[in-house]
Amino acid sequence: MYLSLRTSVLNKTVKESQALSQIMSLTPEEGGRTEGGVVVEGVYDILSSLKEMNHLGSTEYAILLDRLLERVPTIRHVQMDSARIGEDFTTKTYHGLQTLVVKAFVDIRVFLKLLHSLPNLEHFRLIAIDYHHDEHRHAATHLNNTPSRLKGLHFNIGTSFDFGKLAEYILPWLPDLLELTLGLLDATTAKALTTYCKGLQVFRGARDLESTFSSDYAREKPNYLEVLLQECRHLRIVDAICHRVDADRLLALPWVCHDLEVFHVHIAGIHRLNKAEQKDFVSITSRREGQEVQRLTDRDLGILDKYKRCQDQQQKIHAQLGLMTHLRVLDLGFEWRNLDLVSLVAHYEIDGKKYVIYTNPYTDTMDLTLESGLGQLADLVNLEVFGFEGIHHRLGAKEMEWIAVHWPRLRVMRGLQEDSLPMLQPDANRTGLRKRMQALRPNVRHRSLLQVPESY
Repeated sequence: MYLSLRTSVLNKTVKESQALSQIMSLTPEEGGRTEGGVVVEGVYDILSSLKEMNHLGSTEYAILLDRLLERVPTIRHVQMDSARIGEDFTTKTYHGLQTLVVKAFVDIRVFLKLLHSLPNLEHFRLIAIDYHHDEHRHAATHLNNTPSRLKGLHFNIGTSFDFGKLAEYILPWLPDLLELTLGLLDATTAKALTTYCKGLQVFRGARDLESTFSSDYAREKPNYLEVLLQECRHLRIVDAICHRVDADRLLALPWVCHDLEVFHVHIAGIHRLNKAEQKDFVSITSRREGQEVQRLTDRDLGILDKYKRCQDQQQKIHAQLGLMTHLRVLDLGFEWRNLDLVSLVAHYEIDGKKYVIYTNPYTDTMDLTLESGLGQLADLVNLEVFGFEGIHHRLGAKEMEWIAVHWPRLRVMRGLQEDSLPMLQPDANRTGLRKRMQALRPNVRHRSLLQVPESY
C-alpha cells in the first residue's frame, strides 16, 4: 500500500479523521503542525493503524524517521523532504526499510547514522552529502567498522562538490554497491569504484535537463567514465549523456564489460576536419585521383594526417562497440540546443518566414557512416534503440538501408524525428532520411528522449 502523507489523503484513508482534524487545528504552541514542522504523535498513531502500508511519501509533514519506523515496522519505502531522523538513530537499528529518498542535502553525520542504523537499506537517493563537518574522517567509528549492504546510491545534483571525499571515506564502506548515480566522475572516484565496488552494474549521470546545453560548462572538466568500461566487468548500464568521454582515453584500454546493455554517452574528441579542411580534403583527393602531378604542401599533408587519425579513431570505436553484442540501447546524444534562444537572438528571414539558429551539432563527435565503421556493428542484433541527437553523424540513405537490414529488433531512432522547436527552418535532409527509414521499417518510431522521456 502506498500513501502520500497529506492531510487530505489521511482524512480520506483513515477512520480517525475526526481525531486528525482536532490535531491539525492545534496551534504550534499546542503541538500542532506547521509547514515543515515535526509531525505530532497522533499522526504516527494513525499511520500505525494502516497495517498494509509499506510505501510512504511525505510532502506536507516533516516526519521523524525513528518514530515512523518504530510505529510502522511494515514500512519498506520512505520519501522525505528533509533528513529528520530523531534521537533513537544513535542507539537503535531498524531492519525493515529498503528504500529512502531525501529531497535535500544530507549532513555527513546523518548520512553515516542512516547507513549504520538501516542495515537492510538497499537504495538511498538524496541531493548530495553535506561535508561541512569533518565527520567523514570518522566513518569507521560511525559505522562500527561494519560495511553497509547498500546496493544503490543516487545523487540528484548534476555536479559533485565532494573533492574526493566520497571516494576516500564512503565508497570503501559500500562493497555491495551495484548502482551509482553521480554528476562529474573524477579520476579518484572512478578508481575507488573499481577498487571497492567491484560488482558495479549501473552508472547513471544525474540528469534533470531540457538540454545538454545547460551542462556544457561541466563537459570541459576531465571525466573518467572510460575507467569503468575498462575495469568494471559487471557493468550493464551506462546512462550518462552529460559525461563528456574523450575518444583517445576511451580507446587506451579494451573494455571488459561484455554484458553491457545500455550505452548512453557523449563521445567527444574526434579529430574531425573542419569545413575549410573538408573542402581542401576533397580538392586534394580529387587531384590525386586524377593523377595530377602536384607537390603536396605542408597544409595538405596535415589535412591528410588529420583525416587518417579521425578515421582510425572512429574505426576503433566502432570495433569496440561491435563487441558489445548484448547492447539494447546505443544512444550517443540528447537534445543539445539552447531552447531559450528563440527569444534571445536575432532572427533571419527566408521567403517571408522568420527562423532562429539555435546552435549546430557538436563538431568533435563521431560520424556514423559505413566508411567510418558503422558496418562493424552488424552483430548488435539485440539493438532496440539507436540515438544520435546533437552529433555530426553524416548518416545517409545507404546507412538507413544497412540499419534496416542488420538491426531487426530496432524499435526507436532518436535524431530523425520531426523537430518541434519553434521558428526552426525545416531540414530537408533529415526529413528525407526519416521518410526513407519509415518506408524501410514502418515499425520503427522516431522520437526525442526529451519529448518522450524513457528510462534506460
